[in-house]
Order: sequence, then C-alpha cells, then structure tokens
Amino acid sequence: MGADGDIGFLQFLQFLHFLQILYKFLQGPHWLRLNYLCFHLRATTSTPSTFPITSYQPHQPLRAKFNNAMTVELEQTAAEPLSFSVRLGEETDAAEIAALGAKVFYESFAWSMPAQDMRDYLDTSYSASAIQLELKDAATYRFWVARDDTTNKLLGFVQLNRCSDEPCLTVKPPESIELQRIYTDTAAHSRGVGSTLMTTALEYVVAQKYRAIWLGVWEENPKAQKFYARNGFNKVGTHDFVMGSCVQTDWILERIL
Repeated sequence: MGADGDIGFLQFLQFLHFLQILYKFLQGPHWLRLNYLCFHLRATTSTPSTFPITSYQPHQPLRAKFNNAMTVELEQTAAEPLSFSVRLGEETDAAEIAALGAKVFYESFAWSMPAQDMRDYLDTSYSASAIQLELKDAATYRFWVARDDTTNKLLGFVQLNRCSDEPCLTVKPPESIELQRIYTDTAAHSRGVGSTLMTTALEYVVAQKYRAIWLGVWEENPKAQKFYARNGFNKVGTHDFVMGSCVQTDWILERIL
C-alpha cells in the first residue's frame, strides 16, 4: 500500500476510534462523559487539551440546574438496593450529623454565596459542638438518623424544631412544628432514605397531635420543592435567609395535618 493509502487507512482507524469514544461518551454519566472524551482527545492529538482534567472535581458546587441534573442522573443509575435503619438521633451521632450536614449544604449552595460567608455559616451551624447542643436540647429539637445496615455509615438525618415560627404560617406554635433539616448523602439519593426520614417525622408529628408542620426551602431549589410538594406541603409565604453578607429568599411551605 502506498503512502496515500497508508494515510487513508490511518484516518479510517482514527475515525473508528472516534466513534468508539463517542459511543462511550453517550453511555456514561455526564461528568464521566466529559472526563473520558477530554482525556482521549488529549491523548490522541498533539495539541494539549485546555480542559483542566486533573483539577476537575465532579462533586464541587455547580450551578443549581446542572447540579440537579447530575444528581438526577446519579439517582437513576443507582442499581443496588440499600438496606438501612432509622432510629432517634443520639449525642454520639453529633460529629457525623455535622459532617454530613456541612457536606450537603456546601455542595448545594457554595456556588451561590461568598466563600467567607459559607465558611462562617458552616463553622456556626454545622460544627459538632453546635449539633451536640441541639441533640441535648430534647425540649426543642428531635433528630432521627438513617444508617446503612452493613457499614453503619450515616446516610441521612431529619431534624424537627418545636420553638420556631414565621408570620405567614396558618397554624402557630405550639400547635405547629418546623421540619428544620432533612439531608441525605448523594449516594443515598433515590433509594428510599429521604422518603423514609420524611415518613418517620410525619408519623411522629401526627402522633404528638400537632396541627401543622412547616419548613423553609430556597427559592432556587426546584428539586427539593418538588419533593416537599409530593409530601403535601404548600407555599404560604417567604422569608429572608441571612448568611453574613448574603441574603437569600426561602419559600415557607406548610402542611396542615
């Protein structure tokens, strides 16, 4: 085969290789698609890729819609069933609750606020000592935790607050109670953990004869809003959520029991 034939054959092989890359790109999760494609393009061309592969971290905070889309895809590809148990939170859970709460909060909201405001808020609200004080205050707070039956890893938690209030609420304390936090680890999304924690909290609230339960959710978090809507919560107002110099708007959602 002549030189022209050699070149043509090599181009044909490169084209087949590109089709193989494209196929794998379309099969994997979004961030794996990007990493795989950019890695192979850089490896098969003489011009270095401008995509910062070594510094790219798929779990860094992203724009809300992209983060939601990536989370949905991760949920859809969760294959193995998850065996877990839910129990009341104890003081010994404080460090893990604080770590998971800080992780979820950072991944969800860090892109939307100044870094120093984020650090200050996490240091104040999600330190192990702050969570431990809340676990001790059984008159105000009540926690449940979900743990993996095999590894005992903390998969999520839910927290109720008996003493908070909002002007827009239809039912006021002491006949209402706040669902202050419900957080699940990314690996546990769409595997029943969040729904089970919600059911556990609602069963307790009904058993304690509360007339209503309410919560605050960021206006730019449609995924959480849909979850709460599925569980019977309706928007009754808004309030400002202040973190240092950052002021965000939360929707106030209420469910009459």
